[in-house]
Amino acid sequence: KYCPNGPILMHGGGNFGHLYPSHQELRNSIFERYGKRKIVLLPQSIHFDTGPLLEETRRVIDKASDVTLLVRDHDSEAFANRHFDCRVMLCPDAAFGMQVPECLSSADTKWSLLLRSDKEAKSTPLHKRIQTLGTPFDWYDLPQAKASNGQRYRDKIANLGFSYGRSGMAKLEQCYSALARSRVFVGLAHLGKGKAVVSDRLHAHILSSLIGRQQIILDNSYGKISRYQNTWGTQDYGTLVDSVAGFDLALGNLSQQVANCPVPSKIAGSSNAA
Repeated sequence: KYCPNGPILMHGGGNFGHLYPSHQELRNSIFERYGKRKIVLLPQSIHFDTGPLLEETRRVIDKASDVTLLVRDHDSEAFANRHFDCRVMLCPDAAFGMQVPECLSSADTKWSLLLRSDKEAKSTPLHKRIQTLGTPFDWYDLPQAKASNGQRYRDKIANLGFSYGRSGMAKLEQCYSALARSRVFVGLAHLGKGKAVVSDRLHAHILSSLIGRQQIILDNSYGKISRYQNTWGTQDYGTLVDSVAGFDLALGNLSQQVANCPVPSKIAGSSNAA
């Protein structure tokens, strides 16, 4: 509305598909309403069943005149080329282009545990085995995420009360950027406190790789992390396991590495790891 002639960028991540219908329906409404403009979807993983939401997504993308889908893995690339009439380009996750803090606190525990608690989580004996190492968190559970900083920015966004003109949109962008920086810092602080990381979240894998932490990785419900690793070769940073036996083997190997190797606390200011 306030930039009538420019391209429309839609955020990346892992919610393109049927698992998050409200997100996909919003996205489809943008394809439908602004189909004559250039629309770019930033790097996403795609996962659909064969239901009506896929058919609706196909319809609005095929009808739009200039859509580019950036996808994070070969499976998403093949799916998009098979189902959608638009430009499809393989692209690494945008987090690989971010700056990370130049200094993190030294690791003070052996393991940092971060496991999903949402609809992409798997409930297996392997997850119960991981809990013997300590109490896992999800992003939403981190104590700092509930602290005053995040809440203050959320309240500020909710209570701005301005008309959405250009100056108002600039203020809104500042608030969201500050909240995003706060959340990234909280996530890095949690992952960085361990000498090694155990997680089933893709961005935990990516952020841990950026700060030099070795990892044991579990997949999500539809193979998001294995698809990403197979596409971009990030196996050097994390061992993917799918069984208790595989986890125990990786745990033994990584425990020895952690004991024998120093863990970095200072990180280069910028990374182009992908």
